[in-house]
Amino acid sequence: MSIRERKIEGMRRAKAAFELAERSGTLTKRPVVIEC
Repeated sequence: MSIRERKIEGMRRAKAAFELAERSGTLTKRPVVIEC
């Protein structure tokens, strides 16, 4: 897997996790760590 593909996958996961947290109303003030 290339670095670019890994970055896109990480962004997709972060977006999905953010939406899930927002939907469940448990969004924390702590920034989400994205591995690049």
